[in-house]
Amino acid sequence: MSAFEDFVQLELPKRPYLDTNPDEETVMVRRGPGPRQLQPVSIGEGEVLTKIGGVIVSSTLSGLGVNALRKAILPVTVAATTWTIAHNLNSENVIVQIFDNTKSVIIPNTIQIVDANTVIATFSTPATGVARVIFLD
Repeated sequence: MSAFEDFVQLELPKRPYLDTNPDEETVMVRRGPGPRQLQPVSIGEGEVLTKIGGVIVSSTLSGLGVNALRKAILPVTVAATTWTIAHNLNSENVIVQIFDNTKSVIIPNTIQIVDANTVIATFSTPATGVARVIFLD
């Protein structure tokens, strides 16, 4: 036998690989020291990959101990170069994304957290659209 045939017949059966047909929407994760010890991790709707207890798994945000995903959607109907976004949710842990009226992302010149209830976005030219503010507490 050739070295390749020896490898295929003798070595591969000793090395667990993975299911022949893992589910769709899975990520392959190496679960051991060998290069061929792969296992699929399925990711469901609204789940993220995380490591819990030293093992990579999929989980929801609530499963990770995130108390709430809060948001504010604030339309700006009068064109302005400065948007004062009063979200009134008492948190500085914010992510701000701004969209124009065609639902395309627009990038402001600056985004400043004023306090736990207010964010200011500035633009070089007057703009209208929607500010979406997300909070992770």
